[in-house]
Amino acid sequence: MAKAKAIIYEEIAEQDVQSVECEPLETIIIDDRFEEYASKLGTLGDLNLKRLRVGADRMYFRKGVNHYYVGVTTVCKKVLPPNTGLENWKIKIAEEGGSHLDISEKAKWYGTILHALICAHECRYIKTSEYNGSFRFEFNNENWHTFLLDFMRIGKIDLGLYELWKWQIKNDMFAYFKWKKEYNVEIITCEFPVFSDLFWVASCIDLVVQMDFNRKRVIAIVDLKSGTARADHPDYKLQLAIYKMLWNKDFIDSSFEVTHIFNWQPKDRQKAPNDYNLVNHTEKNFTTEQVTYFLSGVPLFWNEFYQPKGKFTFYSGGEENYSVKVMYPNQYLQLINGTRNENEMQVLSEEEANELLG
Repeated sequence: MAKAKAIIYEEIAEQDVQSVECEPLETIIIDDRFEEYASKLGTLGDLNLKRLRVGADRMYFRKGVNHYYVGVTTVCKKVLPPNTGLENWKIKIAEEGGSHLDISEKAKWYGTILHALICAHECRYIKTSEYNGSFRFEFNNENWHTFLLDFMRIGKIDLGLYELWKWQIKNDMFAYFKWKKEYNVEIITCEFPVFSDLFWVASCIDLVVQMDFNRKRVIAIVDLKSGTARADHPDYKLQLAIYKMLWNKDFIDSSFEVTHIFNWQPKDRQKAPNDYNLVNHTEKNFTTEQVTYFLSGVPLFWNEFYQPKGKFTFYSGGEENYSVKVMYPNQYLQLINGTRNENEMQVLSEEEANELLG
């Protein structure tokens, strides 16, 4: 088993940002054979991707490329009809006087934590505020408790949810281990970045695995979902169909060509504790022609639908010489690629900065 080449948990803030966050992406290689094959192919050298979180959307960029890549989930949301079940849930929450945005944000953070713990377990490395080193998830090992608390603090999550989330993680990790055992799963790679220069899209694939399915060994993409509502909405299917296309453009006709695509998720934690759903989207899915049609609209309608919004805000100085500079995402990309000078950023007065930042 290869030693993992990734920083699993370290938020790296390159700048203070209003509604935008920048983070590096690291490839986690578990399988030695895949690492050797991908290295010879040159694929690993092309994965210098970074990700911007722009509001609820994700944009990606690579140094030397003069445009952003749109996150696959963003594309799915824009080209498919809304999830009626989700929309009805939002209406119900509003009628009860709650905020679906607050609930959704907490759910996203829980999903991020579960994903990160699984990746840390698979690559045998974890970093928390109190620990930095080898790691395998064990229910009685308290290293992951610190990991959970650190993430909750970063996400500004009410720590009153700590005990509930700790119980959920135990349930979900048990279900994850159960799936691996029942399907004889071998992890090939985690959080593997894929992109298309033709369609201007990019994303990170949760898991690529080799597993038993229908009495044979298959190579599969598995997208992890932490919610318990069955993952069979069209946007989940399209997401996986795009992942398969992006992966196979590099690994077609190889021993790592993906033939199957699944969503994995825990079952209802109260009604079916410690169990999981494995939703097979391999057969009844979008065709290659349909996927190509959806993706071809990304560069075509870039300015109308996909241009990143928001402003980067850079603070400097102290009480005597404080200042803030502002840059739009496209200007930041030009700065990264060396086609724009940092001195070209807009310098704001105190009044302008207060107006911008609210």
